[in-house]
Amino acid sequence: METGLAQLRQGLPAWRATGANVYEPHFLGLQAEALGRSGAVEDGLDLIAKALDRVEETGERWFEAELHRIKGELMLWLPRPDPTAAEAQFGHAAATAHQQGAKLWELRAATCLARLWIEQRRRGEAHDLLGPLYGQFAEGFETPDLRAARAVLQEIIVSSEKNPIPGPSS
Repeated sequence: METGLAQLRQGLPAWRATGANVYEPHFLGLQAEALGRSGAVEDGLDLIAKALDRVEETGERWFEAELHRIKGELMLWLPRPDPTAAEAQFGHAAATAHQQGAKLWELRAATCLARLWIEQRRRGEAHDLLGPLYGQFAEGFETPDLRAARAVLQEIIVSSEKNPIPGPSS
């Protein structure tokens, strides 16, 4: 992990030195996620803030939804996790991706939000969000993102069988 972080830290200044300024939010987002996974969550959140500032400055929005998703993940990795703020970030990420027609980013954000809702025993909402979105895909079912979404949907089904969702039929 440290080698990868070192390469990310060196790569962005080297990229800028070429005169390039596109993809900076993407590179900052990758570095932020790597920092979070290594335990430097606050540093990751700082980089996400910089990345979102760059999105606003440049109008380069293709990675914006993913930045909000990563920010939500980082909020859950804090020493004192903030599920409410994470939920807001995942929702914002999904809405942004939906508006952009970015189905993969929308699926990623919805999968993260569904996982959070499962932990909060909101399985019905998780299923209602993720099921229809997953159903829009016609191929690529062995990709990591679709496999993750399918696993979350399976978890909802299995946990619902063990603990039925309360409702009129129970």
